[in-house]
Amino acid sequence: MEEQYRPTDDKILRKKEIILLTRKKHEDLEFQLMELETRCEAELEQAEEHFQNSQILVTQNSQIRQVKQRLSFEFFNKISILKNTLRELDHQQNVMLHQVILEKDKLEREKQKLKLLFKQKKFEVNELEQKINGLSSPHVKGWFVG
Repeated sequence: MEEQYRPTDDKILRKKEIILLTRKKHEDLEFQLMELETRCEAELEQAEEHFQNSQILVTQNSQIRQVKQRLSFEFFNKISILKNTLRELDHQQNVMLHQVILEKDKLEREKQKLKLLFKQKKFEVNELEQKINGLSSPHVKGWFVG
């Protein structure tokens, strides 16, 4: 009978060893699982932080793009206004130059008329002086009855 109990005792011992080994493996796996959970939580926190930073960058980039578009639009408008102002000033300058040329030509014609008038008056004055000189000369006095 003793032989009959022995194999059973061995079986029990083996089963105990198997249970102990299984428990040890189970504890090791639980420890590894806790480590994995901790590592996963840390990675998840990092991923969330990275995602939030990415969202902040996306928002900032969007704001920068909007500011650039607004500034580009304002710059384009200012350039357009300046071009129009320059065109208007150029036109005004051309109009004024044309008016100055016309006025200069008019004054030149008046100057020529005045020169001609001056020559005519000078000629008339010279003729009158000659007549006056001729009247006051002795040979003309006899002709004048008086």
